Amino acid sequence: MNRLLRLQARVLLGCLAGLLVAALAWAGLFDQVEDLTVEARLRTRKPQTVSDEVRLVGIGDRDVGSPLGRWPFPRAVHGDVLRILKAVGAQHVTFDVLFKEPSADAFSIMPISAA
Repeated sequence: MNRLLRLQARVLLGCLAGLLVAALAWAGLFDQVEDLTVEARLRTRKPQTVSDEVRLVGIGDRDVGSPLGRWPFPRAVHGDVLRILKAVGAQHVTFDVLFKEPSADAFSIMPISAA
């Protein structure tokens, strides 16, 4: 009987601890702690060298009025960029673009071969 009471107490304490953590997470406390500590953690991190082989291709304000047309550019433009980058030997490409609006050229995009 004593073992059963201890087990019930442990389960109850575990549930209460879980509820407390869930309530703190829901209230955003962990996000605030993250925000407060991120700068200190970045300062204590050892310096990292950056490869000279890394390139950044950006789309800025001057490109929005370019011959590519209005922003958002047609999806085919992004496909062309990928084909060009592949042709010059890019090994990894990451897009940081939100494709929120439907595209008029959605069915005209040619797939990029994996080879």
